[in-house]
Amino acid sequence: MLSLSWSTFSATPSNPIELYTEIEPPFQYVESDRLKGLNINLMTTLFQRVSLPINIHALPWSRAYRYATSAPNIALFPTLRTNEREGQFVWVGPILESTYGLYKLKVRTDIQLETLDDARKYQTGVVIGDARYLYLLKKGFSEDAGSLSAVSEQVHNVQKLRTGRVDLIVMASLSCQTNEVDCGELQEAFRFNDFPNQLYLVFRKDSDPGLVLRLQQAFDGMIDDGTVARMLEEDGGMRKPEHELLPDNPPLEPPAERPRSYQ
Repeated sequence: MLSLSWSTFSATPSNPIELYTEIEPPFQYVESDRLKGLNINLMTTLFQRVSLPINIHALPWSRAYRYATSAPNIALFPTLRTNEREGQFVWVGPILESTYGLYKLKVRTDIQLETLDDARKYQTGVVIGDARYLYLLKKGFSEDAGSLSAVSEQVHNVQKLRTGRVDLIVMASLSCQTNEVDCGELQEAFRFNDFPNQLYLVFRKDSDPGLVLRLQQAFDGMIDDGTVARMLEEDGGMRKPEHELLPDNPPLEPPAERPRSYQ
């Protein structure tokens, strides 16, 4: 029997757990000044099950990463599990799985990719510092060579693709399940077969182990009782609950220097 220790950690309505994320529909997006989306639903339900109050902050990825790693017992989601990150975090989940690849507008019939190297003659929109960005850097893509165009948030990449300012974007297959991304106008041009596909809720390595264990057990319960499956079926999980959109000024003051972030 696993035991839980809460001697080093507590959360109250006046001192909730801080969760950090980025805007990337359908996982997390803003509608009528409310945070909504598949992962917002999952996180809200998960923390309700363990009776822990939370604040959710939506920021560009690099800022979300910086705040989430500034102290223990602060969460970051959704985070791809990569070899580089394995020793940095403790992991709850996986909360979601999705394939990733390069997407183009269907009208761009001139773009035909047999290999990933074929994409290097086009410009691909990525989010600076995230795992997809670093993956393509390792594959020989670069901003200097013109094969990458990096922005702070994925929504900007979608806009740039629609207006012809980039040729391709890196996207999760589940991103099609939202009004912000109409996959009727998009087509997968190349699928990443050697890219991680599991997304987690993570805490800094020195976070309270009892907190992490309790959340993992609660999430396992959500899988066992069908809650996660129901959320995935209900409009891609984008129905209620929703979460208050907090001001873009998190209360924490991170250290002056943090490791380079990636997702």
